Amino acid sequence: MQVVRILLTVFFFAAASTLLPTGLSKTSAVSMVVSATAADALKIYLDASRKQPAFSELKATELQAIPTDKEKKLIYGFSGAPPATWIRFDPGEHPGTVRVYGMGIQQALGKRTFFTAEEIYHGFAPGRKGMEVSFHGDFVEIVSTVEDPFMVSKPGFLKKPHPPWLYLPITILSLFFYRFLQAFDGERVRRLLLPKRHLRPGTEAIAPLDGLRGIAITLVVADHTWGWFTGAGASGVLIFFVLSGFLLARPFVLRPELLCNTQNLLSYGERRLQRILPMYYLYLFLTFGLSLRLYELFLHLFFVEALGHLWAIPQEMAFYTVFPLIVFLNYYLLRGRVWAVIPLLLLMILGWHQYVNNDTIFLYGMMNAKLDFKLDVFLVGVLCAYLYFGIWEKRQPAQLPALVKWGSVLLAIAILVLFFCFSNGNLLEVKRVFSQDFHISFAVGAGILILLLAFSGENILNTILSSSLLSSLGVVSYSLYLFHPLVIQFVKHSGGSLAASGPIRFVLVLGLSYILACLLYRFVEHPVAVLFEKHKTGK
Repeated sequence: MQVVRILLTVFFFAAASTLLPTGLSKTSAVSMVVSATAADALKIYLDASRKQPAFSELKATELQAIPTDKEKKLIYGFSGAPPATWIRFDPGEHPGTVRVYGMGIQQALGKRTFFTAEEIYHGFAPGRKGMEVSFHGDFVEIVSTVEDPFMVSKPGFLKKPHPPWLYLPITILSLFFYRFLQAFDGERVRRLLLPKRHLRPGTEAIAPLDGLRGIAITLVVADHTWGWFTGAGASGVLIFFVLSGFLLARPFVLRPELLCNTQNLLSYGERRLQRILPMYYLYLFLTFGLSLRLYELFLHLFFVEALGHLWAIPQEMAFYTVFPLIVFLNYYLLRGRVWAVIPLLLLMILGWHQYVNNDTIFLYGMMNAKLDFKLDVFLVGVLCAYLYFGIWEKRQPAQLPALVKWGSVLLAIAILVLFFCFSNGNLLEVKRVFSQDFHISFAVGAGILILLLAFSGENILNTILSSSLLSSLGVVSYSLYLFHPLVIQFVKHSGGSLAASGPIRFVLVLGLSYILACLLYRFVEHPVAVLFEKHKTGK
C-alpha cells in the first residue's frame, strides 16, 4: 500500500508539472506588424502538437486585410486561449510581397512576448516551394510566386514557460496529496475506486443497468480516442438517453398522480436539477470560468450553446421539462391505463421521428448549431418502462424457460456487438456513421437491450454487467462523460508517441478518467446529492 501511495504522489507531481506550464503557455492574442505591395489578407494558426504540427481551421483566426500604404499592427484574438507550441501565419492568399516588422504573443497571466524581425527570420521557415524569405534589418520580406503561401515556426520558437517558483506550490501540494492518501486504508480505497449507487429509500435497482451505463461511457471514450470507433459515441449517448427515459418514467408508470400536485412537481424539478447542474456547472467553471471565457460560460449556463460533448446536456434538460406533460396526459386523459398509454407513445415516437426536425424545434449545439431534439429517443425509454413495469412486472411471471432465457442473452449480446462494431461503416468499408443516420433504430435496439437485461433474470451477461467494476463505471459515468475531454488533452500533451496509438490512448484516457470520476463522485457529486436530500427532508 505504501508503494502505491508513493507512485500516486509521483504521478500527481509529474501531472502538475506538465499541466501547469501548458496552462501558462495558453495564447489569447497574437499581433503582427505588416505591410504588402498589393491588396491581400493574413491569418494565423496555432497548434499544440509535440513533434509535428497539425494546423486546423478550428484554431485559426479570421482573415484581416494587410495594409498597402505603410506598416500596421494587426491584432488577432483566440477564443478559449489554446496552448501553442507551433504558430503559422499565411502572408496573403495570392502571389506577392509581404513585409513583417514584428510579432507579439499574449500568454496566460498577462505575459507578453515580442519577437523582432530578426527573430522571426530565424524562427520561421517557408511552408511550401515558390517562396523566398530575406532579412532587411527592420523587416522580413516574403516574396511568393504561388497561391496560399504560409510560414511555419521552427521547433522551439514557442517555448512553454517554466518559472522556478512554479515547483514550490507543486511540491507542497504533492506532500499534502501524500498525506491525504495516508488516510486511506484498503477498504477506503476500495469504496473510493469501486463506488456503489446510493438509492433513494424504497427504490430497488435493476443491477445490470449500471453495467450498461458503463458500456455506454466506454463507447463514448472509444469514439473520442480511437479512430476505428468513430460514431460509437453517438451509440453510447443514445443508450444514456433511452435509459434516462426508462428510469425516469419508472415511478410514474403505475402512479402517475405522483406528479399531479404542485409540491411533487417542484420536488421532481429539484431532483432533476440536482442531478445535472452541480457537476455540469463545475465543469463549466473549470473550462470556461478559469480561462475567463465569460461569454461562452454565460451561454452554456443557460444551455444556449453546447460545445463539443456538452450537446447532450440540453437534450436531457429539455426532456426533463417535457416529461411531466406526458404524465399529465396519461393521468388526466387516459386515467393511467397502461394499455392506452403504450399505443399513444408509439404514435408519438413515430410522429416525432417522421415530422419533427430542427426546422421546427431545435436545441443548440457547438457554435450555435441547430440540433434535433431527440425526444423520440427518450420516448423509446419511456415506452420500455410501461412495457416492463406496467405489464411484465404486474404479471409476476414464473421462471423463464431455458430456451427463452438463453435466447434473450444471445440477442442482448448481438445488440451490444451491433453497437460496438456497426456504429459506423468501418467494418463494411463505408464512410458513414450509422448511429447518427439511423439513430431511432439504434434507440430501439437500446430499448430492447434494456428490456432483455431487466426480465431475463440471472444469466452470464447480467452477471458480467453487474460486476463491481462495470457497475462502478456506470455509477460515475456522468462525471466521466463531462470531464474525460480534459483527460484526453492531458494524455495528448504528455503521452508523446505512446499516446499516438488509438488503443493505447483509449486505455490511458479511460483509466485516468475513471479515477478522476471516482474522486469527483466521492467528494463532489455524492456529497452534493446528500446535501440536497437533507435540505429537502429537513434532517
